[in-house]
Amino acid sequence: MILTGFFYSAIWKNEKNGHTIFRLATNKGKLVCEGKLPKIEYQTPISLDGKFIKRDGENRFIFRSYDFFEDNNNSIQVLNSGAYKKLSEKEKKRVVSYFPYGIFATVEQYQTEEKPMKEFLKSVPLKDKEIAEYVFDRTESFLKQKTLFKEIVSCGGTYANMQKIYNKYHKKSMEILRKNPYKVGLYAKMNFSACDILAKRYGYSTLSEIRADGFFFFAMDMVRSRGNCYATKANLKSACDFLNKNSCYEEKIPFLYVLSRATRHQNIYIHQTSNECHVYYKKIYETECSVAHNIKRINNSSYKLPFQEALMSKLEKDEHIQRSPSQQKSCMVLESTGIKIITGGPGTGKTTTINLIIKYCLENYKDMPVCLCAPTGCAAQHLSEKTGLPASTIHYLIGARPCSSHRNKENDSEDKFLVTNRKLQYKIYIIDEFSM
Repeated sequence: MILTGFFYSAIWKNEKNGHTIFRLATNKGKLVCEGKLPKIEYQTPISLDGKFIKRDGENRFIFRSYDFFEDNNNSIQVLNSGAYKKLSEKEKKRVVSYFPYGIFATVEQYQTEEKPMKEFLKSVPLKDKEIAEYVFDRTESFLKQKTLFKEIVSCGGTYANMQKIYNKYHKKSMEILRKNPYKVGLYAKMNFSACDILAKRYGYSTLSEIRADGFFFFAMDMVRSRGNCYATKANLKSACDFLNKNSCYEEKIPFLYVLSRATRHQNIYIHQTSNECHVYYKKIYETECSVAHNIKRINNSSYKLPFQEALMSKLEKDEHIQRSPSQQKSCMVLESTGIKIITGGPGTGKTTTINLIIKYCLENYKDMPVCLCAPTGCAAQHLSEKTGLPASTIHYLIGARPCSSHRNKENDSEDKFLVTNRKLQYKIYIIDEFSM
C-alpha cells in the first residue's frame, strides 16, 4: 500500500539507525507512521510503501521504503516545505517555471548529465540564476541523501553511518562509496559485513586488491579497538579469520595475501623483532618513539631535590592520616625530578598520596610552580574537586586546538591538532588518569 502526504512532525527518532515515528499530514488527517527515514524538513511531500498495523492502541502505518513526490505536479507546495526557507513567495512563483516536470523530477532528469547544475542553468535567465541554483542544489542534495540512505540501510548500515559519509563527501558520496566501500565504511564506523555486501554488489572479486586492503585495515581496527598500539601476525590472523567467517563471499581470502598488502601502504610500519613482527600505523609508531625518546631525555636530566621525610610525616599528622608502607614509598618520588608513575587499584590510596605530594610541594618547593592536569575535561574537574586546586586538560595546557581542515591523508578519521609553541612556566606537573 502506498501512502502519500506531507511530513508534519517527528514524535521520536533513533539518531543511530534512523528509525522514526512521525506524523504525516494526509487528506485523511494526520496519521502516525513508523520506519527508517533520514532527516526530513517540515511539509516535505513523501510517499511511503507499507501497511497499517495496530500498535500501542492506535493504527500506525509501518513503511518499508519512502520516496519524494509532487501532488499533481504542485511544485509550489514542495517549495513551501521547510527545506527552501530562503525563498520569498515571489521567488517561489518565479522559479517554478524552470522546473517543468516538477522540482524532484526535473532535477532527477539532469542527473544523467556530466555537470547537472551547469546544464540546468543554461535555460535560466541571469536574473533568476541564483534562486534557481539554490533550489536545484537543495533538491539534488535531498535526492543524493535519499539514494545513499537506502544504499547504506539495505546492507545493514545505519542512519549515523550515512550522515557521517554524506557530511564528508557530500554529493559525491555514492561515487566514492562505489570506488572503495571498505575505506568509506571504515571511516563511517560501518560493520565489515555491510562493506562486504556493498563490495559484492559493486562487482569486486574475492581476491581484488581493494577487498584485501579492506580486510587488512578492518583487522587492524579490530586489534586497535582492544587498546593495542600495534598488531602481531597472530592478532591479524585471528581478526581476518573472524572477518572471513562473517563474510558474504563463499571463497575465503588467504591471510598471507592480506598481510602482503601491509607492505604496500606508506602509512604502515612493520617493526621486525627477533621472533615476531609488529605492524603499526606509522603515525602511532613515530609517536611511541617520540614518547620513549622524551621519557629517556627527561629522566637522564633529572636531579636531586631537598626532600625530608620528617616534614612529610608532620604534614601527615596535620592531615590526620596514616600512610601505608606503599604510600610512604610513593612519597619518596619527591627525592628527585623526572617522570614518576603512581599506580594502584581503586581504594589503594592514590588520591591521598597525591594530595600529600601536592601540599608538600606547595609548602617546601615555593620556587617550583605546580600544575594539575588530566586528559579529559571530566577527569580534570574530578582532580580539581579531589585536591581543591584548579586543574585543566592537557590539551588546554599546551594550547592544542583541533584543526579539522588538516586531515591525515592516509587515515581520514584522525584529526591533527595545532599546538601553540610556548614555554610553560610550571616545574612540577601532576597528571591524573594519564593512562587514558
